[in-house]
Amino acid sequence: MSPIPWIVPVFPEEEGSRRHAAIRNAMDREGLECLIVAGVCGNYGDRAGNFRYVSNYAPWFDDEYIVFPRVGDPMLLAWSITHAEWCKKISWIKQVETVGVMSTDPSRKMANAARIAEFVNSLRCGQGRIGICDFQTMPVYVYLGLKKLLPGAVFVDAGELLSHLRMIKSPMELDFMKKAGDCADIGFKAMLETARPGVSETKVWAACEYAMTVAGATPPSFTLMSGGPSLREKGRGQPYAGTGRTLQKGDIITNEISASYGGYWVQLCAPIVIGDSIPDDLRQMFQVHQEMYELALEQMRPGITLGSIHEKHRELARSRGCDPSPAWALAHIGLLIRDDIAPETVLQPNMTFVNHPYTQYTQAGSGTYSHHTIGNTAVITERGCEVLNRTPMEVFLSGSY
Repeated sequence: MSPIPWIVPVFPEEEGSRRHAAIRNAMDREGLECLIVAGVCGNYGDRAGNFRYVSNYAPWFDDEYIVFPRVGDPMLLAWSITHAEWCKKISWIKQVETVGVMSTDPSRKMANAARIAEFVNSLRCGQGRIGICDFQTMPVYVYLGLKKLLPGAVFVDAGELLSHLRMIKSPMELDFMKKAGDCADIGFKAMLETARPGVSETKVWAACEYAMTVAGATPPSFTLMSGGPSLREKGRGQPYAGTGRTLQKGDIITNEISASYGGYWVQLCAPIVIGDSIPDDLRQMFQVHQEMYELALEQMRPGITLGSIHEKHRELARSRGCDPSPAWALAHIGLLIRDDIAPETVLQPNMTFVNHPYTQYTQAGSGTYSHHTIGNTAVITERGCEVLNRTPMEVFLSGSY
């Protein structure tokens, strides 16, 4: 009997070979003998971004590890024998092991550090520079265990090494992001169709999540939304999965719909008004965001630094009466929902960014309110940028749908 396949979006072996060669070239430049890549399913799965980039597989429960040497074959250490079995169906890494640990007890989970150290020593890397990918993801107990078991090693943060490689997407990766963009468009359409007076925010959010998952998105999505009679009453930001309140006529729904296809994220923001007219506070914020959005599209081209674009956004926000310090529009996105990169980063073709302007307003007696109203994801091209979503950047009136 043939084994049951694991039908999830994955990349072919040639994509793995390309990435592994690039990783080893970067390790050679940095003088690293091996990488230890940690992966967990935190932050809706994006804390497994580096793990997925190296292996074509992502954890879905607890911490798992890859030991990736500059010379020699890598090893993947899965959380359990059941995870290892599914991992072997799709991973580029052929040596998949488990220490049989299915416990959150740190004293038992020290077996992870012990097996990693044993494998590192077998590669004769125990006295060299070892990169950790990354310190935001690896649990402290494993890092402390490695320090104890590999006293001759020099551990360095190698998170930026993989970040720099991940920034420039291959054609296959861009295809995944375009499919994620399609899923986000489908999710917004479901949100718009469901948003009516008397319907709970939970139902609206669930309709969006369901539609994206059926379209091929990896659950769970990272989708924020909330409704209310005014932006001032809402205040700053919005929660995950809505507030649970029942929508009323005149409510404004703001959102941040983030869909992932095969681990590659996009974000889409498009406001909805439960009615047939746009409230003044939304109109004011939307007009500024529209200007910032168009400014970003003009600036998103090779050779421009991310910091210079943000400075132009702060200047525009100041001229429109907004607090300039938190004003911005672009965030790098891909295998991480938000991939923080330095302001001096120069834009290059095949980088991908969310263009979702953010402003903050403070008015006497009305408090502070802020967030995104519009936004979508774009890829830098040779001459500019290409938007990956099809949803128009406008205010949608549910009463006229």
